[in-house]
Amino acid sequence: AAFAEYKYLEKSKILSKQLLHLELGISPGIALVQNGELQEGANLSMGNIAHISINPSGKLCRCGKIGCIETEIGFKVLIEQTCPDLVKDWSKDSEFYLNEITRRAEYGDVEVTNGIEIIAEAVATTLSLLIPVLDPDAVVLGGYSVRISQLLMPRLNHHLASKNKNISTFTLNASPLDTDAALLGGYILAQEELFNSPDLIS
Repeated sequence: AAFAEYKYLEKSKILSKQLLHLELGISPGIALVQNGELQEGANLSMGNIAHISINPSGKLCRCGKIGCIETEIGFKVLIEQTCPDLVKDWSKDSEFYLNEITRRAEYGDVEVTNGIEIIAEAVATTLSLLIPVLDPDAVVLGGYSVRISQLLMPRLNHHLASKNKNISTFTLNASPLDTDAALLGGYILAQEELFNSPDLIS
């Protein structure tokens, strides 16, 4: 997904030396594209941030730690904070829950407004830790952020500005590729491998 986001920017004539992609899902994760190269880490596990603790007063995570990123900004936490009455039944697909957030927000649901505020601040906390370390010039959010970007992004920008004073050094946007990003990125990488080393394809 991160590689597809990089290629999209490149096609749009926007050059990014360091792109940080934050995928907001059940278990949040990141990926980094540096000068067009996807960074994988020594053990091919770079970006596994879900179980970094960011809130000492947070919830107990399934990993045994307190206040992990997963328990602060994971998809289920989003629903718990915005539509707590829906957490009794997880049988629906993600679109149902995200559409419900949007629908309730249109009617001025206070619970949704307050929940988005909590999530936005937690995402800002996560990014405020990552950005100074990874020094990106572009930050792209994927996952559930795309569907609720109009609700989330203004509050996220507000909280991030208060936590990270160097917001002018990077751009922050929800993914323009939506849920197709990972599929598109995989296609591009497979295509490049095929044309670069056709003899490896049996």
